Amino acid sequence: MPDRPVIVVALAESQDPTRELEPASELAEVRFARTSEEFVAGLEAAEALLAWDFGRRHPLREAWSHAGGLRWIQMASAGV
Repeated sequence: MPDRPVIVVALAESQDPTRELEPASELAEVRFARTSEEFVAGLEAAEALLAWDFGRRHPLREAWSHAGGLRWIQMASAGV
């Protein structure tokens, strides 16, 4: 179990919100998931998910069984 909460950020390969999320890294371990494999691996330890990418089909449904400790999902979108 990590010392700090784990946040998984799902995003496209071309996106880089590192600078914007830098303050969060002081409080939590931020893991970027640009592939389905990174997403599944990140969910296994994640307490929170920030879904940033809507340019591709999101793998959350398929990866849900790996999200045992997930407590919060934040969608970076209006109307979700």
